[in-house]
Amino acid sequence: MPRRPGSAQFDRDGCFKATSFAKGDGLLPGHYEVLISCFDGVPDASKPNAFRDANFVPAAYKPERLIIEAGADPIEVRYDVPLKKK
Repeated sequence: MPRRPGSAQFDRDGCFKATSFAKGDGLLPGHYEVLISCFDGVPDASKPNAFRDANFVPAAYKPERLIIEAGADPIEVRYDVPLKKK
């Protein structure tokens, strides 16, 4: 099966549904490195480190890998994401 990254945008409650091809279709079976970012607006990409500095999630926060098994029922995953200290 080809590699296909997943992505999602969370709502005000922090809930999201992952997308591979179409909105909310889920993830293909496989192993995923999870990256969580939270920005207030769009960072200014012309500034060095703009995305790192504007992210409310600490750079050291590394969620566990996510494994999606073929034929598995839909799963719910919860992440307790700390806020970056100012």
